[in-house]
Amino acid sequence: MSTLTYDPTPADNPEFSEEEQASIQVGEALEEQQNGLLAGKFQDAEALEKAYIELQGKLGSSSNEPSEEVEEEKTEEEPTALLDRLWEEASKEALTQETIDALNSSSPEDLAKMYMDYRSGVEQSQQENAPTVLTEEQVDGLKNVVGGSDKYDQMITWASNNLADGDINMFDHVMDKGDPAACFFAIQALQYRFQEGTGYDGQMITGKPAANKADVFRSQAELVAAQGDPRYENDPAYRNDVMEKLMRSPDIKF
Repeated sequence: MSTLTYDPTPADNPEFSEEEQASIQVGEALEEQQNGLLAGKFQDAEALEKAYIELQGKLGSSSNEPSEEVEEEKTEEEPTALLDRLWEEASKEALTQETIDALNSSSPEDLAKMYMDYRSGVEQSQQENAPTVLTEEQVDGLKNVVGGSDKYDQMITWASNNLADGDINMFDHVMDKGDPAACFFAIQALQYRFQEGTGYDGQMITGKPAANKADVFRSQAELVAAQGDPRYENDPAYRNDVMEKLMRSPDIKF
């Protein structure tokens, strides 16, 4: 049986042809030239380092761009908005984790300032919406429209016993606002409902004779239209006619 043997002595006759040996020499020359460049591209370490720094700069700028866009999209919540949200959720007994996290991330100083700003805004809103308080002189003048304090009290007592709750609430709402002009018209309207209800049909409190009952406001819309006429603001005579007509209109509700 034949066996495999290994002879380390170089062969007298090379295994490659002359063409193959020439190709090997060319490949070895190219490999030496390639190994002479760092990373296959750079002549020295300085060129390699410069290219690495440039690459890191490009990678860093590209990775930062999305985060910058995200930061631009974020909007800071108004301090008072957090308190409004807290109040709304607390009233429903359902605090969200977002609100809890927002409170935990706020310092005591921030919360104190937030509360002071919130209270300042609430107080300012209350002052702006607070009703006007009539002066003593204005109150006396309005009561004199119906003949004085005693007559006014009689009228209010009658209204409490005879008018519907809705009518009473509307009258109270107008009076609570404290607008002298609105109060005047409300009292005038109530006065003539009082006169109609008690059978008073004699001379007017102002001393003027009773006018034609046909000359009255038949609806709230007619009264509003008369008050919207430019003459109502500029012509005292026209404004007085409107007031007298309103006084003759017991069916107009305030």
